[in-house]
Amino acid sequence: AMRASGLSLGRILLPFLFLGSLVGTFSFLVNETIVPTAMAKVGRIKEENLAYTKGSSKEAILENVALFSKEGDLYYAASYDTQRRILRNLVIFKESPERLPVLKIQAQEARFAENGWFLSRGSKYHLDPDGKIAGVPVFFVKEKFASSVKPDEFVKAKRERELMNTQEL
Repeated sequence: AMRASGLSLGRILLPFLFLGSLVGTFSFLVNETIVPTAMAKVGRIKEENLAYTKGSSKEAILENVALFSKEGDLYYAASYDTQRRILRNLVIFKESPERLPVLKIQAQEARFAENGWFLSRGSKYHLDPDGKIAGVPVFFVKEKFASSVKPDEFVKAKRERELMNTQEL
């Protein structure tokens, strides 16, 4: 009927397109500003209630933790025990100033003590510019590892995606 009265298809759809873009913009702004803060508060309330009902602090083991250090090195651990400060199945890629991987360190376990990290049962591989193993791997049973990364940084890095806005992602 509207077409028969001489209105073009674009003119008919214009209010719907305007309303759709308005709803989309509003939804985006809510997801960027309100949702991350609200989800963080929900998480804190859940943890507080869980600790209160159990009568003690909850032992937290974080799974699949990844982190970039200030130096640009990549850390990945299959799990992190926040109470004992132990990383399990740790992989570290050290980078050159050109941001190419030059060293890969693997350890079954990494413990944090007051004087730094101690890696257990692992290996070190030097890498060529193509990322392939160069030279002979070095195996170790226990080794002190110098790093500026502190245990709290792994906890901060494990934020859920819904708690982040697009800038943080």
